Amino acid sequence: MRNKNIIMAICGMVILSAPGIVCAAKVDEVASVTGSATISLNPQAMLDDFERAAAVNTWNCRTGTYTSASTASCLESYVNDSNAYSGYSLKLAYNVSASDTYAGYYSKLGSQSISAYTTISFWVKGASGGEFFKVELKNTGTNADTNTASVYITDYLDGGVTTEWQYVTIPLYNFTNISDWTSGLEFCITFENSQSVANGSATAGVVYIDNITFGNAAVNNVRIGKFGSRLGRCSLGGNIGDMPNAYATVPWARHAVTNEQYNSSPYSMLSEYDVTSGDQWAGQYMIFGGGATGWVAVPHNFSAFNFISFYVKARSPAENPLIMKIELSDSASSKYYILGGITTSWQFVKIPLTSITSDGSAKGTVLDETTIKQLSFVFEKWRIYYAWNMSASAAYAGAVYIDDIQLTKT
Repeated sequence: MRNKNIIMAICGMVILSAPGIVCAAKVDEVASVTGSATISLNPQAMLDDFERAAAVNTWNCRTGTYTSASTASCLESYVNDSNAYSGYSLKLAYNVSASDTYAGYYSKLGSQSISAYTTISFWVKGASGGEFFKVELKNTGTNADTNTASVYITDYLDGGVTTEWQYVTIPLYNFTNISDWTSGLEFCITFENSQSVANGSATAGVVYIDNITFGNAAVNNVRIGKFGSRLGRCSLGGNIGDMPNAYATVPWARHAVTNEQYNSSPYSMLSEYDVTSGDQWAGQYMIFGGGATGWVAVPHNFSAFNFISFYVKARSPAENPLIMKIELSDSASSKYYILGGITTSWQFVKIPLTSITSDGSAKGTVLDETTIKQLSFVFEKWRIYYAWNMSASAAYAGAVYIDDIQLTKT
């Protein structure tokens, strides 16, 4: 028999069993027990190791499940059989097969500060492999654009969930909507019908989770675009969009996540553009944070990082622009860097953030690294024209692949 001091959650009640003591009280965010004994709040690096096998985490806060409709489900249970990682593990059996539904699991944070931490980590495996979900963190704020942030599991688990246990560590920087970490509300895992349908993953299945842990190790890089989710969003939470709109009579751009070419398996972003008419431009933008809708650019402090890096290649010699603008926007304005020498082979690009300025030169106003909110890749006809004059090969309509976009310290 396991330790006799066992906490069990039954129908919204917490029961503490110990020799000679039986007490019960309504569970709120913090699982407090009044009477002969008290379960006090216990914040620490380990949020939950599931050894209690009950709906109370290691912090002594409530856990549970939620659904958007009666046609969806997420069932929480605990296993210590061959499917467990160590001791007991959390089992989530989900079904979001009904259109536009979602369901998930939450673990409360007791309104406690997690500002001392830099990462969140956990072990995960699936019953079948390919299970897909997003990881969410929330604070107690009331602004819908800044109180919830999410990262899809494939943003930091390359290749996605498999039938083997894998360890995933996500920097808190990637939860870009949230800048105030002093009042944590909850950690969530959410399964979504719309996003699973969009990327071809199963809308029903089983995942196992263990050892959800906050860490404070140094973060040396933050992913912006990994594209493993196959959704129209970046790894910092916001959406990816095209500019300008794709009308037949004006220049256009469109993007797609593809496995035709990639630097890191299995996907990259294909950026297509056409600036043949007039003195025009086109390209893609990646919103940081995204707010409540995915379209709100939320300024975030990335001053701990020194470079932006990525891989790029043209799809073919006839579709090579040779040159493009790399644009980062801060709260004041957009700053940029001009990248030349694009080829049809994968090229690693690393740009110092101090080289990204208001006029693309050392004389311009330097990017404010404390309020970065958007990244754009821009193809401009006049720059391509001069590149064409130099080589007679630059394309006004073409395509490039972009992969592994990140902010780095070194």
